[in-house]
Amino acid sequence: MSKYNYLFKIVIIGDHNCGKSCILLRFAENKFRDDHVTTLGVDFKLKTIKLDKDRIRLELWDTAGLERYRTIYNSYYHSAHGVMIVYDITDSRSFENLKNYWLNEVRMHAPQNAVLMLVGNKCDLSDQTTIQDQVRHLIWPKNNAIRNA
Repeated sequence: MSKYNYLFKIVIIGDHNCGKSCILLRFAENKFRDDHVTTLGVDFKLKTIKLDKDRIRLELWDTAGLERYRTIYNSYYHSAHGVMIVYDITDSRSFENLKNYWLNEVRMHAPQNAVLMLVGNKCDLSDQTTIQDQVRHLIWPKNNAIRNA
């Protein structure tokens, strides 16, 4: 008997310093770090969750946000079931890059049936109204993204 019934690969992308690694660490290990540790290349974690009677194994791929690493992402999109684009709600450039770069990357390289998740991070640091309203009205409807609002 296998240890899980389903396996899903999720790739986490977004600008440098938007909190991708913190989200992954919190979800996979229930830990939080205040200090910033830059991901070099790609980091990987496994998480198994139980949903009803099923055990679901998640392969979580945390990518470096630095521009010099972006060319290596194409191979990580391959066979992804989901792509999570993280943006920093306190940084308008992060949101602009979501619109002008990251969504195009997903369209060009991820499987067509991959689930798109948009995650506004660092909501504890600033008033998020301006960027959140733009996401809600401009991004979600056009990209069939999973949202929590």
